[in-house]
Amino acid sequence: MKKLIMLAALALSVNAFAVSFVQTTASPFVTATRLVELTVLAPFASTLATVQQRGVAGQEQLKDELVALNDDMLSGAVKTIDEVRQPALKELFAEIAADQSQMNSINSVLESDSDLEKIAGTVAAVLMNQ
Repeated sequence: MKKLIMLAALALSVNAFAVSFVQTTASPFVTATRLVELTVLAPFASTLATVQQRGVAGQEQLKDELVALNDDMLSGAVKTIDEVRQPALKELFAEIAADQSQMNSINSVLESDSDLEKIAGTVAAVLMNQ
């Protein structure tokens, strides 16, 4: 029920944001950022809610851990969620992977061989827009 309320609030805020987006006369960079937020993050509302539940400090920890995870993934040391060495990210990724609704949303937008790549990319996009 709490998630449903959060999703409804998010939907209302996105709708209000969309209206203000059309009416804005801001710089092209602000407009482009808003367009990306509206088009890219809309399918990931439930993932956004999951990340926001961690609070500001938790989100900052996730951002810090993403840097190390990126290095691990690029080097090939980490290929699955179980291999993730960063505790907060590993917990978040496992929670998202276990939620079929979130995975359906992610899978509908992203194509990849690895759930880790899809989830990590989604979380990174959500965190970059916080």
